[in-house]
Amino acid sequence: MDELPTATGAKILYFYLRQDDSERSSLNALARSLIHQALQHENGLLLYIYDQAAASTDVNLRSAAMAGDLLENCLRALGDSSLVIDGLDECPAEEQRNIVSLVQRFVKDSPAAEDSCRCVFFSQDDQNTRPLLSRLPTLSIRPKDNSADIFAYCTVKAQEIGKKFAMKETEWSNISSQIASRADG
Repeated sequence: MDELPTATGAKILYFYLRQDDSERSSLNALARSLIHQALQHENGLLLYIYDQAAASTDVNLRSAAMAGDLLENCLRALGDSSLVIDGLDECPAEEQRNIVSLVQRFVKDSPAAEDSCRCVFFSQDDQNTRPLLSRLPTLSIRPKDNSADIFAYCTVKAQEIGKKFAMKETEWSNISSQIASRADG
């Protein structure tokens, strides 16, 4: 996540959905967070959001329709941006449908140009998310696809620990191998 803005030049907005947490598993929670992040990138949005809030009877942005409209307009104003939404499978099925529908509608209407918005969803492949994401390009990452990365990470961290505690290479290498072999993707 930290490297994306530098690598792409786009404004990155992200949200991690969290199971069994009503404040982190709904379209409204996602929209509020992404609107807040959009404000961090573009201060000029503050007046627009204030005007919308002043004209609304919805004091806490609880309406999914208003939250979606505000988010869409904020994303249009941002221009070149990317959304990263992690844990789609962790929210209720109805919220999954609402989130995917809003994002698909916006991304579909976004111009295919440099100032467009792109989105990536991270999710388990399950009975709810599979049909929702079936018309989108997907990439499956299986546990075996991660094994080399896990081994490399374990090796680097074990080497750091080995230096800190003056361990022999065989000791920290053994630790690294044991941890990597127990990882489940």
